[in-house]
Parts: sequence; structure tokens; C-alpha cells
Amino acid sequence: MCTGSSWTECNLGDIGPGGGKVFYDAGFTQSWGRYLEAAPTDYQVNGVRTRVAWGCNEKLYGSTATAIGAGKANTYTILLSCTAAGIAARVAADYRGGGKSDWVLPSKDELNAMYGRRFASGFADDGYWSSSEGSNTPVANYANSAWLQEFGNGYQDYFSKTLTYYVRPVRAF
Repeated sequence: MCTGSSWTECNLGDIGPGGGKVFYDAGFTQSWGRYLEAAPTDYQVNGVRTRVAWGCNEKLYGSTATAIGAGKANTYTILLSCTAAGIAARVAADYRGGGKSDWVLPSKDELNAMYGRRFASGFADDGYWSSSEGSNTPVANYANSAWLQEFGNGYQDYFSKTLTYYVRPVRAF
């Protein structure tokens, strides 16, 4: 478990303040925080891991980024542009693990870091949505896609936003 009254001493694999496993340490405090923790479970309905669509099959009004630390801004951009219920960003943002309300859909690079350091258990050998759109340009073939991380083999690529995959919320602190 992380130590210190302000969660300043964490190691990879520790339990973070939201009850998830710490999977990333930036080494020092960034604008978004220093650590990332993954929720202890995937999004579930009645205790069963559940796939959801990324949602809103068009280019967002704002742009999304792929970098570590971008998940929060990406999630809010998605939610401002797409008000549909049950989409990947909404189920991540609605998660309340550890009594925390700042869980988000991870960016492409955050998801890749989570895959590389799978301290959290229970991942499916399947795809997980990121909050990063397939491209930051309004090219038609990218506008309806978002980045996905395959947890069976580590492969990343963009897929149609209408397909359903798993969600593992993350939070920065």
C-alpha cells in the first residue's frame, strides 16, 4: 500500500488511494499528478465483466491525445461531445472505486503502460478501449475509430467506435 498522508510514497504494484494497483510512476509530479492506478476490476454489470461501445461514431468536437496524463482531458472531451449513456468514457467516469470520483478512460499510452505492468489482476485476453481517437485529423476513415489495446498480445490499433470491448478505469494522483 502507498504510504504517506498525501500518497507520496508509492511503488509499482502498490494499492493506491482508490483501491486499485499503481501501474505508472512518472518519477515526479506532473500537471496531471505523479502516479496512475488501475481499477481492481473491469467495468461490470451485476458482477459480470461487460463490453461496451466507445460511442458516438463521428469525429469529436475537441481533439484527444495519446500521451500519458491525457486520459482525464480525453474523457471530458468525449463526455462533452457525446452524451450517450453506457459508452466507454461514461462507464469509466461513473466508477466510484475507493470512494473516488475521478476515474477516467485511459489514453492510448496509459493503456499500453497498464498492459506492460499488469499488476492488477483479472484482465481478459481481449481488447480494452482507450480514450484516444484513431487520429487527430478529420480524415473520414479515422473519424469513426478509437485506439484499442489487446491484452492477449499487447497489440494496439484503432477500431470502429461501434464495436464493443472492455473498459478498465484509471485515475491519476
